Amino acid sequence: MQLGPNGPFTYVVKPDSTVEVRQLKIGEESGGLTVVRSGLALNERVVTTNQYRLQAGAHVRAAAAAAATGGVKAPAKAS
Repeated sequence: MQLGPNGPFTYVVKPDSTVEVRQLKIGEESGGLTVVRSGLALNERVVTTNQYRLQAGAHVRAAAAAAATGGVKAPAKAS
């Protein structure tokens, strides 16, 4: 999640491995985790690193998952 001029947003990875900007509504924050109240659907992939290199329509590739992700899918990285 990032903060932009229109509030919190993230980059969502589309089926063609390009990204789109998605505005978010967020809730509570605790221990480095933030509740996303709306703006994402179940099982959508989001970019978690190198966001500074992205813009809408950029191509990305998935990175290997960390050893323990707690059930969270592997993030996508900017390519």
